[in-house]
Amino acid sequence: MSELILEVKDLHVHYAVEGAVSKAVDGVSISLPKGKTLAVVGESGSGKSQTMYGILGLVPQPPGKVFGEAALFDGEDLLRVSEKKLRQLRGDRIAMIFQDPMTALNPFLTVERQLTEVLESHKGISRKAARAEALEMLRRVGIPDPERRIDQHPHQFSGGMRQRVMIAMALLCRPALLVADEPTTALDVTIQAQILELLRNLQTELGSSMILITHDLGVVAGNADYVAVMYAGRVVERGTADQIFEAPLHPYTQGLLASVPRLDAAQKEQLVPIPGQPPDPTQLPSGCPFRTRCSKAEDRCAAAYPEVRRLGEGREVACWVA
Repeated sequence: MSELILEVKDLHVHYAVEGAVSKAVDGVSISLPKGKTLAVVGESGSGKSQTMYGILGLVPQPPGKVFGEAALFDGEDLLRVSEKKLRQLRGDRIAMIFQDPMTALNPFLTVERQLTEVLESHKGISRKAARAEALEMLRRVGIPDPERRIDQHPHQFSGGMRQRVMIAMALLCRPALLVADEPTTALDVTIQAQILELLRNLQTELGSSMILITHDLGVVAGNADYVAVMYAGRVVERGTADQIFEAPLHPYTQGLLASVPRLDAAQKEQLVPIPGQPPDPTQLPSGCPFRTRCSKAEDRCAAAYPEVRRLGEGREVACWVA
């Protein structure tokens, strides 16, 4: 594997909830080579976003608590740097596209002010120079008539245009690592395809690495080099995108793939949903947390959490029966 831009080891994010502990992230280890894309997939509540929030220092403490062995970004441990250093890194060398652009953008500020503030803060350039760079980035992300639109407020943009503004904001400082949290949620399929193509093109142009957080395996295909499948706060399977799609090992990964519509499927072939619901993170079952929904579960699955089996460089699965 080539040089890593990010290496996370045994990350935990816990919350104190009414006398109990919610294990939102429970020992996650992931890695990402420079210039590549890692897709982190799983159902809502599996810990995908919380993993990124924990790495980037965005978990409020209290009620949250973040700890782990290390979260190395270009050799620097994000779990142990100062808050001042994290603020310098966020928005500059590490940028995040949040899930809902309507709530992530400030409704009281113009698009111009929200974009130029990033450059003034991290690059120390004048507002005039920042406006010129912001206009150029809006053009590159496909905002029509940017000279007029830059002075408007977020509510004057469609959902797809607001998402493009968020992408422009994230890319203004040419980050080494871009975290895209469900960047196509609530967008129609045509706009989804445009946004994903835009991200791919800009990533190639800027040489950035990317973490793509999604519950949609259809988004992963063709957009990721590596995949980490999360369930109940843990990574249950890791591998290249080709390995995950061609030979999924964990029953949960197999279930996710079986529930995705396929254009090449037989006409009468039905989708197979995963039965049941994800477990309550404050009351995780003994052993493997997926066993209550798994058709292959055995007695040993209830006795202890499965050991992580390494099947080659970057290929892992945590399952007793896989």
